[in-house]
Amino acid sequence: MNFLRILITGFILLVSSIFLAVAMGAFFAPGEVMQYLSLQPVSDSTFNSIRSYYGGLNLAFAGFLFYAGFRMQKTALGFISLYTIGFLIGRVYSFFAEGVASAFVIRWTVVETILFVISFLLIRALLKTPEQAGTSKIEVQSQA
Repeated sequence: MNFLRILITGFILLVSSIFLAVAMGAFFAPGEVMQYLSLQPVSDSTFNSIRSYYGGLNLAFAGFLFYAGFRMQKTALGFISLYTIGFLIGRVYSFFAEGVASAFVIRWTVVETILFVISFLLIRALLKTPEQAGTSKIEVQSQA
């Protein structure tokens, strides 16, 4: 496994662990998630929604990324890029519509921006490798 593949696997597993941490926090402490978002519980449905969206969905994404980090790196990087750019589009729009948000939201915006940039750069690097460009290692060696 070359250095780029190791770097990509490590990055994807790091993002998987972030999803897992968010999921565990939502499952076991949904009230704290609500505090971070400055939300007040309205009903039991509120905790159900926190656990399903922040918990269940993030747990599923963590599992997918863990698997994909070893088996489907291009797909995993594409997923991370799409996920983070989607959040960033919504956050930037909200900043213009409502103004700058809390420090918690600003921190997540920075994290999402960094993850987007890294995933975008890694997918570009991966696509430039001979294996991804449709040229096998054997063909590259025989051409040398």
